[in-house]
Amino acid sequence: FPSFVEDCALSLRWVRDKVAGFGGGAGRVGLAGHSAGAYNAAMLALDRRFLEAAGVDPAIVRAAALLSGPYDFAPFTERYGRAAFGHWARPRETQPIHFVRGDAPPMLLIHGSADRTAFPYNSKRLAERLEEVGAPVTLKIYPGKNHVDTIASLSRPLRGRSPALDDVAAFFAETLR
Repeated sequence: FPSFVEDCALSLRWVRDKVAGFGGGAGRVGLAGHSAGAYNAAMLALDRRFLEAAGVDPAIVRAAALLSGPYDFAPFTERYGRAAFGHWARPRETQPIHFVRGDAPPMLLIHGSADRTAFPYNSKRLAERLEEVGAPVTLKIYPGKNHVDTIASLSRPLRGRSPALDDVAAFFAETLR
């Protein structure tokens, strides 16, 4: 931290600059990610500093679909958290939940109830905080699904493992019209 979020901000700058060449529009940018990717997308959607530092208007992010992500996990008690964030002197700055704001883009938070990698409380707490400030959020907890089920169900052979693909597609169809 923070280099991987900074890299994502630079990637979004590339998208902004190149999206028209692919038939897209900078006014219809949605972020999506699973696990660490959900963390990165949440940071870009909520903490304006990263996009601003990359020369990107944070308003470019119109929606975010976040699957099985960690958003409220300090202190860093497990190995990966310590390796990625343990050196940062201000741990609060590493947690997406601390950047919640009323004008956040619409968010879809998906989690499996049986996730033991990024526990479901991460999505539940983030949804609660977003609701408290009046930001648009939808929380979906899939009973009995684990950390892998939410992402695996996006692949063609495993689409029946969870309704994540349909939920994400419907969310983006609604928010990015």
